[in-house]
Amino acid sequence: MTHDEIAFYKALNPNDSEVKDLGEDTLRKIAREIADKVRENASIIDWTKKESVRARMMVMVRRTLKQHEYPEGKQQRAVNMVMKYAVNNLADMRDIREQKAEAGTLQEPDR
Repeated sequence: MTHDEIAFYKALNPNDSEVKDLGEDTLRKIAREIADKVRENASIIDWTKKESVRARMMVMVRRTLKQHEYPEGKQQRAVNMVMKYAVNNLADMRDIREQKAEAGTLQEPDR
């Protein structure tokens, strides 16, 4: 798992008994899907300031959680934690990627 995926995994609160019932593999899959989708949306310039993009990102996270039957009463906390991490960390990552792209030194990671 990447650093972002681990952070999103932790945001899912894997030690909560209801959440733990989903199983380790499902929680990892949710974290990966959320990380991929958030990264994709974080590439939009100034996404942290665009309320419509943030709202779309929150809906995407909520849908992913529901798709994997994440406990309904725990979803809002998970969405809030994912968004907090994304705002605090992925905006910086986007800026670094833009700087590297401009300098011609950006190398996409292999997946």
